[in-house]
Amino acid sequence: NSRLVYCAISGYGQDGPYRDRVGHDVNYLAAAGVLNYVGEAAGPPVIPGVQVADVGAGSLMAAVGILTALLAREHTGRGQLVDVAMLDGAVAWNVYHTLLYLLSGRPPERGRTQLTGYFPCYAVYETRDRRHVTVGAYEEHFWATLCRHFGREDFIPTQWDEGPTRDEMFAFFRAAFRAKTLAEWVTELGDVDVCFAPVATLDETFADPQVRHRRMVVEHDGTLTLGTPIKLSETPASLRTAPAKFGEHTDGVLASLGFGAEEIARLRRDRVV
Repeated sequence: NSRLVYCAISGYGQDGPYRDRVGHDVNYLAAAGVLNYVGEAAGPPVIPGVQVADVGAGSLMAAVGILTALLAREHTGRGQLVDVAMLDGAVAWNVYHTLLYLLSGRPPERGRTQLTGYFPCYAVYETRDRRHVTVGAYEEHFWATLCRHFGREDFIPTQWDEGPTRDEMFAFFRAAFRAKTLAEWVTELGDVDVCFAPVATLDETFADPQVRHRRMVVEHDGTLTLGTPIKLSETPASLRTAPAKFGEHTDGVLASLGFGAEEIARLRRDRVV
């Protein structure tokens, strides 16, 4: 079938010296230079809690690649193989530190760039109840608003200063954020233009009014599940079936493989399944 579009997702791709290597998300992020920039300055690399290479560099790239191949088929009449390597996707996603490297001619240091918590304007702060909040006042006007809110207009022109000035600013903001609870900061800063958000737990995310409004958490047949992040104005997605519960189809699968009821019962009794 010359019109067939098909996709292969692998760790390192269908060719090259690593094509037969096994791996997992952490390995692809490491090889792509991504993991080297996750963590604090002078500390070790930290494994992200989200599988960036699997989901973003693999599945998402595959979806885009398949759609691209389908569009190309409309012009050429021919299908093709979509070869997606999670390493490739992770290399492409490391765009910020790659840009710094290409512009300066030397690799940036872990934890010492503008978007990794090295400067007070873009950092995580602990609150009085030992929770955490985030500030992303990267642009000058957001930083100025943050400084004015805390009565420290003198910090405005020193946003990217290092050395003692950076230490002084960090000491001030860390002490300030420890003076109130997370809930108090959400009330105070939630609607202020400083790019602020609390570090939420999953139960808090599931209850978040914006998340609920956007239907990223939906209920189907009494089961909570995730919605779709892509909102189409004319053909919105719908949830037709609830996700399966753990073990819900075990008996059916075993039966389809030729196991009888007594054998399945024995497997359950012996805690094989």
